[in-house]
Amino acid sequence: MVHWLTAQAGSEVSVDIAKRVPREIANAHTIFNVLNTVILIGFATPMAKLSRWAIKDQPIKQGSLLEAKYLDDSLISTPALALDRARLEIGRMGERLIEMVGIAGHLISEESEQDSITLRTLDDEVDSLYLQITSYLGRVSSGQMTGEEVKTSQLFLAAASALENLGDQIDLRFGVDFAERSRLMLDFSPQTRNLLKDLILSVIPNLELTLKALDEGDVELAQRIRLSKAQLKSSVEKLRVHLMSRLAESSGERARVFGLETEVVEAAKRLNDISRRIAKLVIARYEAPKG
Repeated sequence: MVHWLTAQAGSEVSVDIAKRVPREIANAHTIFNVLNTVILIGFATPMAKLSRWAIKDQPIKQGSLLEAKYLDDSLISTPALALDRARLEIGRMGERLIEMVGIAGHLISEESEQDSITLRTLDDEVDSLYLQITSYLGRVSSGQMTGEEVKTSQLFLAAASALENLGDQIDLRFGVDFAERSRLMLDFSPQTRNLLKDLILSVIPNLELTLKALDEGDVELAQRIRLSKAQLKSSVEKLRVHLMSRLAESSGERARVFGLETEVVEAAKRLNDISRRIAKLVIARYEAPKG
């Protein structure tokens, strides 16, 4: 074939062997490339499938952001199942928040740069889950839903927002503020440290119960949480008396330390208030109408 193409190309002109050899080489390459293309076209699809099988797609890494575990797009057209997945994902938010409160208590009693980093990482994960949950619920709500499903979706949206706010409060008051305390070389007395730590850790049982009430739709449990304000108020008042007595017997830097101590007390109240707010949402959603 190569000889034939070469002869056709030089049929009108007498070409000697020396001039024909380069042309024959070029024609041979052309024929080879054309045949390869024709053959590979037939195998393109099988080869692509083989490549995808051999080289698995790697998940996109987004730093400290946490990917949703339960949210499933294939369930969006079935709101009852999709809402149940959102419930499970909110539970994952709660797990990280409980861990954050524990770290906050530890930061009061013992400053730790690693704890501060972990606190920020957990808050980023909570923020990431919040965005994914709200986006998912938004897509679920865009379809047809029953009245009860709409109420459940609204509950989960409000609860996720409250939990995200709780995470931001913890990060701000125990991550950022305590970094400032360290920078200013301010310190709490051992007794005050223990009292503040106990106050912060006392928030955990209520938060755990709140998450349980939300997860199970337990109105009775949610009502118990709503009544927890009096218990915390008693602890706060005792701590305030202690802080005021220390302020009266000191001066100078003590006033600045007192400001930070007061912020911790107010932060504990805000964290507990968020738990009570979620409990109120659970009661509003699941409590049987009176009368």
